[in-house]
Amino acid sequence: MAAPPGVAADAPRAGAGSPLGQFLRFGVVGGAAALLFVAVATLLRELGGLAYEAASLLSYLACIPVAFLAQRRFAFRSSVPLASGLVRYALVQALMAAITALVSGLLGRLGAGWPSWTVFAVAAVVNAVCSFALMRWLVFRAPRG
Repeated sequence: MAAPPGVAADAPRAGAGSPLGQFLRFGVVGGAAALLFVAVATLLRELGGLAYEAASLLSYLACIPVAFLAQRRFAFRSSVPLASGLVRYALVQALMAAITALVSGLLGRLGAGWPSWTVFAVAAVVNAVCSFALMRWLVFRAPRG
């Protein structure tokens, strides 16, 4: 579809800059990714016998590619180039994977018998708060100019 007259073809779509709109769309994509993360991590822990940290990390890594594409296209409606956005996203997600694995391990050991899914769900919430801020201001920020 051609861009309207006077609008660059690669310009962000309407609503891209709205923090509330971004947060709501981020929540939809992130919620779906979080459910997938919790399900896969719980299966790896319960059926695979993996440590909390390992289950968390492997599950998290499996969710990254689809989450990036959905966050870029739908949540942030970003015109940031794919390659540079993916590099920044990968760096942020490496940090977030480590934080999520540490939170999962800590809660798994200190959670007083919490079910595995609860440990991973709490870790996913901590991740969501930090991740939104980093995505908005570092990964999908529109170039100034």
